[in-house]
Amino acid sequence: MIDLFKEQLVRSVFRIRKAIVAMRYKDMDLATFSLMKALDSNQPDSDGNIYLSEMSERLCMTKAALSHMANHMEEKGYLTREINKSNRRKVTVTLTEQGHEAIEEAGIEFDQVLSDILSRLGEEDTKELIRLFNRFANIAEELEDEK
Repeated sequence: MIDLFKEQLVRSVFRIRKAIVAMRYKDMDLATFSLMKALDSNQPDSDGNIYLSEMSERLCMTKAALSHMANHMEEKGYLTREINKSNRRKVTVTLTEQGHEAIEEAGIEFDQVLSDILSRLGEEDTKELIRLFNRFANIAEELEDEK
């Protein structure tokens, strides 16, 4: 019986992952949207900036994948990189005006999709889903820490 649960769980996780990867907001996937949203408040030479080097863990991505994504967004004109004047080892990444517009449009689309999903799930199922996702993540993190 436990093998059947494992198989069903893995299949469900892959279905969710596939659905999330397929979702597009403006012209960006969820990971790109999340990165740009995190960078939305960065300002040149501000002490409160979030740096790409800090984003990898936050977005559960490798630094190489994050750098590739940032390169792609820079090519599209959504962000710029500048060496931080107060700490030359850090690179400040800020959104361009085009990037701010794209994240605003994508945010509206993302909010609508999420609202539609939650509406179909209903309040009780949504609460239960959040509870179970958090419980699953907590157990997985505990097991990782025990290694």
